[in-house]
Amino acid sequence: MEEYIEKKRLEHLWLTVRLQECLYAIDCCRVEFIFEITKGITHVPKCHESISGITNARGTILPVIDLRKLFHLKTTEDE
Repeated sequence: MEEYIEKKRLEHLWLTVRLQECLYAIDCCRVEFIFEITKGITHVPKCHESISGITNARGTILPVIDLRKLFHLKTTEDE
């Protein structure tokens, strides 16, 4: 019974991100990890404008997505 209760509790966890006045939520089951990019981002030509490039995170190459560009929001400098 305790395992069932714990599973139900975890089903309701959300990662929330605030961009300007909007609040976005992502189901935590879809999040593998969160980290700060400390190494450089490598630009990839001919990508969508919201993709800043790629980075190596723990030996895995991952895309770096700028959510402000993806959602057509002002940059932090413009704010």
